[in-house]
Amino acid sequence: MNNRSLAILKPDALHRDLFRDFCDFINCEDIVIDEYEYIKNPSTLKINAHYEDCLEHDWYPKLLNHMKAGPIIVMVLTSHHSNDPINHIKRVCDSYKLLNMINTTYNTIHVSESPEHAIRELKIWGLYP
Repeated sequence: MNNRSLAILKPDALHRDLFRDFCDFINCEDIVIDEYEYIKNPSTLKINAHYEDCLEHDWYPKLLNHMKAGPIIVMVLTSHHSNDPINHIKRVCDSYKLLNMINTTYNTIHVSESPEHAIRELKIWGLYP
């Protein structure tokens, strides 16, 4: 069973210095960061690959501009907490998002939606074993 997922702290989170707060939040839920990368200037190519299902939406250029507005932190999160670790990670990160998002575009964090998405996204960002 895959217990690894991808999460990205977006520029709005880093502008508000939320990395340590996020680490404390997930630690309380038995989720650990196995690996992370601070990316000062995320590439359009990787962002487009990551959000390939969204490219045709009229709101995508705004999201792309936001993702390029500052640094991001791409993380591998692991949970051994439940029978469904990816959904556990998603629920915890979605709770964090709801507590900290500015709006639907500046929504603080991305987290993989499913085990399949986790594998695909980890590969895009070069974090898949």
